[in-house]
Amino acid sequence: MKESIHQVLEKGERKNIEFKSALGDEHLLKDRRERLSAQMKYRLKTGGGKAYYIIGVSDDGDVVCQSQEEFEKTLDVIKRLADGIGAKITDIERYNENGLFGRVTIEETNSEKGIKEHITIGTIGHVDHGKSTLIGTLLTGMEDDGVGKTRIFLDFLPHEIERGLTAEITHAVFGFKGDERIYLKNPLNKKEVADLIDRSTKIISFVDCPGHAPWLRTTVRGILGQRVDYVLLIVASDDGVTPITK
Repeated sequence: MKESIHQVLEKGERKNIEFKSALGDEHLLKDRRERLSAQMKYRLKTGGGKAYYIIGVSDDGDVVCQSQEEFEKTLDVIKRLADGIGAKITDIERYNENGLFGRVTIEETNSEKGIKEHITIGTIGHVDHGKSTLIGTLLTGMEDDGVGKTRIFLDFLPHEIERGLTAEITHAVFGFKGDERIYLKNPLNKKEVADLIDRSTKIISFVDCPGHAPWLRTTVRGILGQRVDYVLLIVASDDGVTPITK
């Protein structure tokens, strides 16, 4: 049974549910369109060919008070994105509670819906224990050089790269075609990620969480809000178990 809109807002984004405050013509420009198309493909694949876009709300689930014109423009952009990846809008639910917002149902139109297998793994552990480095190496098949060669694929904010730590929840996708691993040359390239999702018959989604004490609440939100199937606890051999690990 489909969740009520209030349950969705309370639980937040996950697997095949995406929140969007507003979209406009600028989001249809090449780079942004590629990123949003890859994101929509990911939501559809993890939802077995169906995704829900909650529009007119922030990432935290707060209504942002769209005008009717903004709401319709956001719908139009979503429709055009869906058209471009072989999907379509099948239902629109409108709500007007402290502002206009809605739930848009998107479904794949081709015969090859969904993927055979998909799991989500959350990675946790103390700061500097190698969470992002491990994922970056798995995604690319590259050996790390000890100074951030593969970590940089997950820590992409300037202060994260400079300090070598993760401050936000980041997502990554690891694909298989049968038993063959599909490596990414650049996990930050949204078009390459979209192609990987298309080619894969099995997908592992990684939710990389911060390990620094000030961001523990962000880590808890990442593990609980994303509904992970498994959790991977990373412990560095040269540092061992720390209070944060516990």
